Amino acid sequence: MFIVDKDSLPYSWNHTISYDLTKGKMPFLVEMLHATAISALYHPLEEVLEYSIQASITKGDRSNQCPHGFTLVSAGPYCADENECEIGNPCSHTCHNTIGTYYCSCPHGLTISADGKTCQ
Repeated sequence: MFIVDKDSLPYSWNHTISYDLTKGKMPFLVEMLHATAISALYHPLEEVLEYSIQASITKGDRSNQCPHGFTLVSAGPYCADENECEIGNPCSHTCHNTIGTYYCSCPHGLTISADGKTCQ
């Protein structure tokens, strides 16, 4: 969230990291993205948010194993998202696969129970 003049503005950033093929494959199954020198400046007349971030990638924890919610693709080798919705159908109604996990939802008129999987 960014706060501009005491108003909260929701913000998200989705970015794909591409590797230079001439430098070889990704060296580790798990890598850590570090963001530093984060700054933001809002221009109210233009309604523009200007930001800058300096980022670097290093070896992640358990760099030789895929994290929970991902499976090893040996042709890579790399970790690919596991579609939990196709494995055992964990939701009573609608399952939504997301990166590394999933969530369940219910049709209109029903609510999700405390277990997060069953509609009532």
